[in-house]
Amino acid sequence: MIEEFWHDLEVGLVKIFRMEQLPPNYYMELYVNVYDYSTFLSVRSGTEDQKQEKENKARIGSKKNDSIGATYYNNLSKFITNYVEYVLKECRNYDGENLLIHFNAQWNKFKSCTKTVDGIFAYLNRHWIKKEIREGNSNVYVSHTLALVIWQQVLMDSLASALTAAVIGLIDKERQGIAIDSTIFEGVAAELGRVDILEQSEDLEVLRGVLKNHNILG
Repeated sequence: MIEEFWHDLEVGLVKIFRMEQLPPNYYMELYVNVYDYSTFLSVRSGTEDQKQEKENKARIGSKKNDSIGATYYNNLSKFITNYVEYVLKECRNYDGENLLIHFNAQWNKFKSCTKTVDGIFAYLNRHWIKKEIREGNSNVYVSHTLALVIWQQVLMDSLASALTAAVIGLIDKERQGIAIDSTIFEGVAAELGRVDILEQSEDLEVLRGVLKNHNILG
């Protein structure tokens, strides 16, 4: 059953990350997909557990709900990881100013897509994810934060040295009197300027230092 639900949802996620023009009601269909899967299995588990003793109902129902939430959460994590790995591969084809331009475009696209995804997974955020966080599971995040964590772990940590070299190269050009578009730094500065969830790698700290020293990052 979960394969059918997830297949339909994954098709929608692919469309979102391809920035396809989608009808407004399609987003609601994706949200309902997450809601229906969770509530459908929850209802089934409740029916099956009616024959159990009262204390066993709660225990079994809780385990089933945990499994439901974990499955969708893990599938979403894998999907976003695969996407970010693809972006990283594309970024490696660029260097210098072209890398920064491409990075900015991909970062802005990623922010837009993950904002939409966060809305689609709102039911999961409010229930299973909220419960996991409340119980102290430090490896679980709301869907939007999950996406940012994956972006940092998969892409930023790997690309930090190349981004640093690109930033320094543009700064050197500016010192030589060559006019540059300062907005080219915006994507990198915005990504590093947000509140960090994870401890940053040494390479990211170097990049942050370069941006701060040149008043690009506050």
